[in-house]
This record gives sequence, structure tokens and C-alpha cells, in this order.
Amino acid sequence: MKPSIVVPALGLALLIAGCATSDRGGSDRFVQSFKSADANGDNKVTLKEFEAFTTEEAFALFDSNKDGFVTEREFVAAGGTSAAFRRLDRTSDGRITLDEALAAQVVMSPREAIFYAADVNKDGMVTLGEAVAYRDRVREITRG
Repeated sequence: MKPSIVVPALGLALLIAGCATSDRGGSDRFVQSFKSADANGDNKVTLKEFEAFTTEEAFALFDSNKDGFVTEREFVAAGGTSAAFRRLDRTSDGRITLDEALAAQVVMSPREAIFYAADVNKDGMVTLGEAVAYRDRVREITRG
């Protein structure tokens, strides 16, 4: 899977986590993911918080040995390509740091679409209610 697809897919998965439950307020895992994304604890997730959260989650998945770096071998094993790895490895040291992943524009753009789809009132923040409503809309589409 291409890195520009991996993070949006992960972001979508995190937003709809727990969608198998019938609880309209969201499952415990869904609520915990929302709270984790809400870095400042104001019960709203900004685009910046969402981007940081999804990038950190994706980074953790790619960093299979949990040493704080993603090597080309780890990146390719997780579905990325060598060419994409080289674009993300800004220091050309053979490993991607979390800071490099956070700075990568190739990863940021697709997440914005997910974030703005969830931000129903367009105030630049996603409340838990908006996240649950977005999850429910996705449920309807995927069950369709």
C-alpha cells in the first residue's frame, strides 16, 4: 500500500473504530481513540491534532521493532515502496523519524478530506458527536 493511502486508511479506521457495536455514543475503543487524538483535552479534535495522531499511529505500525525509526526494510514490509521511503527520508540517513513523518506533505493532504468530512459545522474542530456521526455515515455507506 502506498504511504499516501496508508495514513488516510488508518485515519478512517481510527475514526470508525468500534463500528461493530450498536452503541450510538461509540465503543470504548472509539472514545479512547478520540480522546487520544484530543491532545489538549478540550473535547474537540483540530486538524493539527488529527494529523499528529494519525501519523503517530501509522508510524507505530511501520516501526515494527519499536526502535523509534522506520527503516526502508520495515517500510517496504508494511506495504510502502522504496521510492516513497526515499521521499520521506528527508535526511537521507536510511531511516524515517516521527518528525520526518509529521513533516511529510504526501501524508498530510489526504487526511484533510477525512477531517473536513467529519467537521460538520466547519469550525475547524471535530467533537466526539461529529466523529460518531461521521462513523455512522461511513457505516451506512459500507453496509449499503
